[in-house]
Amino acid sequence: MHGWVNKAKKSGNIAVTDVNGTVNNVNVSQVIHENVELKKRVARLEQEKAILKKAAAYSTSDCNNLI
Repeated sequence: MHGWVNKAKKSGNIAVTDVNGTVNNVNVSQVIHENVELKKRVARLEQEKAILKKAAAYSTSDCNNLI
């Protein structure tokens, strides 16, 4: 598989067949860039989720102290 990836990186484009059998040319560097950006976004969203989870737990504990 590494050979395919290296060849695709060197050429810049690769033919990919989708589920319908349509062949599309894909710019490999663009796909790699998009993948990096999506990984960054996932990491940011996971951080936001953790912050919101902590905030919800803190808010719930405050409400329990009022009762």
